[in-house]
Amino acid sequence: MTADRKTALVILDSGSPRRPDEVERFLLEVASDRRGQPLPWWREPFRPILAQARARRLGAAWRADLEAVTIDSPLERLSRAQAHGVAERLGFDGYTAALFGGPTIPDTVALMRSEGIERAFLLHVEPQTPDLGALARAAFDRSWCEAGGDSGALHGIDDFAATDDFIAIQAAHVAETLSLLRDPATPVLFLCRDPGRALARPELERRAAAQVEALAHRLRLGPRARLAWLPPRHDEAGFARDASAALVDLATEGANQVAMVPLGWVADRFETLYDIDMMLARRAREAGMRIFRVPTLNDRPEFLDALARFVQAATGTTESMKEQER
Repeated sequence: MTADRKTALVILDSGSPRRPDEVERFLLEVASDRRGQPLPWWREPFRPILAQARARRLGAAWRADLEAVTIDSPLERLSRAQAHGVAERLGFDGYTAALFGGPTIPDTVALMRSEGIERAFLLHVEPQTPDLGALARAAFDRSWCEAGGDSGALHGIDDFAATDDFIAIQAAHVAETLSLLRDPATPVLFLCRDPGRALARPELERRAAAQVEALAHRLRLGPRARLAWLPPRHDEAGFARDASAALVDLATEGANQVAMVPLGWVADRFETLYDIDMMLARRAREAGMRIFRVPTLNDRPEFLDALARFVQAATGTTESMKEQER
C-alpha cells in the first residue's frame, strides 16, 4: 500500500496526568475549562480562584495515588500505539492529542503542520463520552486554523463503540477472561465513566446501557450483567459511589467473586490502574469477594483492525484504499 504522507489519523482523548509532578497543572486545566466544567453564573467570575484552590486541595492526594501505581501514566504510550497501529493499516501517519494534560492539542497540531500534514481524521476513543470528544475536536479545529490549516480538511469520527464490529471484539475479549473462571455464575460488572452533571447525561446513560445490553446478549450473561458508574476523580461527591454500591449489592446477594469490565476506557490510565485495580478491588475484598478484572483493549491487533475498518467506513476511504493496494 502506498502511504499518504499528507493525511493523518489523530487519536483524541480527554487526557490524564502523565506524571505525579504534572497533577496540579492537569487539575488546573480541567477546572479552568468552562465548557467541560460549567459553573453557576454567579460563580463564573471567580473561576480562576476556584480552579487554583481545587488544584491545591486535591493535588497532594492525586500525586500520592499516582505514585502508588506507576511512575507515569501509560495512557500516552498506549494512545500513540493505537494511533500508529491504526494509521499504519490505513497508510497514514498517526498522532495523538489530549484535551487536558499532554500531548497538548496545540503541540500536536504544530508537529503535524511542520511535517506537511494537510488533512486529518480525528478519532475520539472514549466510548461513553462523546461530549468530551466534541470539545476536543473543537479545540483541535481552533488550533489547526490558527496554524494556517483548512478547517474543511478535518473530519471528526465518533460512535465506534456502537458498531457491531466493536461489540463483537469487546465480547470476545471479555469471554477470554470469563473462560478462565470456574464458576459459570460469576456476575459481571461493567464499569463506565459517570457523566456527572453533563447536559447530555440521559443520552450518555442510554448509550452505555445499550452497549452493556448488546454485550450481555452476545455473552449470554442474562441477569449476571450489571452496569455501574465510576465518577471522574475530580468529582468531590465521593469516590465510586455507584460502583461501590454495586459491589455491596452483589455481596448481599451471595456472590463470592466478580468480574469487572472497564467498559468506559479502551486504554489503561489512572482510572483503571488506581480507581479500579486498587480502590474498587479493595472494596470487593472488604465485601468478601474475589475480583477478576478484564484487561482493557489497549493495542490488541484485533482492536486496531476494527478501528481501521471503522475509519474506512466512516470516511469513505475504502475504495481509495483498494486502489492503493492495487
